[in-house]
Amino acid sequence: MQAPTDNIYKFLAISGLICFLFFYFDYEQRKDALQVRKDDWMLKAAEMKAVMAASSKVLAAMEKRQEALSSEKRTAAQIDADYLDIIRFQEKFLEKTLAVDTSEQTRALISRTDSELTLLKNKYDLYKVISIILFGVGLILWFWRTQRHIDRKEREA
Repeated sequence: MQAPTDNIYKFLAISGLICFLFFYFDYEQRKDALQVRKDDWMLKAAEMKAVMAASSKVLAAMEKRQEALSSEKRTAAQIDADYLDIIRFQEKFLEKTLAVDTSEQTRALISRTDSELTLLKNKYDLYKVISIILFGVGLILWFWRTQRHIDRKEREA
């Protein structure tokens, strides 16, 4: 029994088929991994926008409360307590703002990775076509230059 790569034409055909399968499955795997990351990033961005919307509502309520309280006479302790509450809220609000800025950078990253994936798909499509042509040429050459003669010899014997 002969090995499947005992002939350069068989080797060409098998190499073309293996390359095609590699390019097909490698691209699909990369695309799936990117989609999972994109979904995670989009979910985080949506969460951050919701947090920002809620924080904005709380800030507006605090401003109204501050206006109402500023018209009343209050003790220094009450004013200090309100001031500390406002400072704490502003710090939290700034943290959320930074997180939203990060989510905008994440959107830019998603856009960049999408364009890179599109470029990779175009390259892989070309490589797949070349691989299929390589497979077909190897198969045809193997049959016409080798296997026909082997079959004829076996029939004559």
